[in-house]
Amino acid sequence: MIKRVFFRSWALPLFCACLFNSLLASGNEATASNRELPNCGLELSVPAELYPDQGSHSDFCPNSYLDSGGTVLLLGAVMGGHTNPSLLETIPSLRIYSKSIDNTLSANNGSGIRRSLNGVVENMDNFIEIDCSLKRKTQLSEISENNWRGWIAEDVYQEAENSGLRPDYCKRYSKKNRCVRMIIGNSKESAIMGQYCLTRLDEDFDLDAGLSYNIFLRLIRSIRFSDG
Repeated sequence: MIKRVFFRSWALPLFCACLFNSLLASGNEATASNRELPNCGLELSVPAELYPDQGSHSDFCPNSYLDSGGTVLLLGAVMGGHTNPSLLETIPSLRIYSKSIDNTLSANNGSGIRRSLNGVVENMDNFIEIDCSLKRKTQLSEISENNWRGWIAEDVYQEAENSGLRPDYCKRYSKKNRCVRMIIGNSKESAIMGQYCLTRLDEDFDLDAGLSYNIFLRLIRSIRFSDG
């Protein structure tokens, strides 16, 4: 004897939605890539959307973060840069030091973010894109995760009056992108990033052309420093 099962009109869509979300979550867990990078002094998780490099490369920093000059992590290498070298140019890089964030903030560090003489963390980068005829305003925001804290500086551009022909590179400063700089760290380690312009919309990015801001932020928030 076969028993017939009837769903109420509201129950079936709810059941399907829960099942879909469950499968999606399990799929993301299965494909996410957690990488321990000893030379870089950190570990991170590469979102599944970025097709993380699943090769045998044990580290992606050319030297140790413990060296006096620190080391550089090319995030593009973690995402397959060994087979697609163009990613090394379009994806942000981090310079990582074995020194506290307070120490890094006290000097010129490449991010344009410094601690002023009165102890306030400020944007010290007043560079103006003259060739692009742009005006810039910077918004400084605090960020913290795992065992670190830091600041992100977002540079917002507006066209100046009577702007004429501009070089092609000026397109990166358009409203479709978010141009950011960053410094993060703790009492023993720190990392800085110079300016990168990231695609504003997740659904409108091509990894070969760059990285979306929200996915970049997920990648950064997954970082855990080895020390501190």
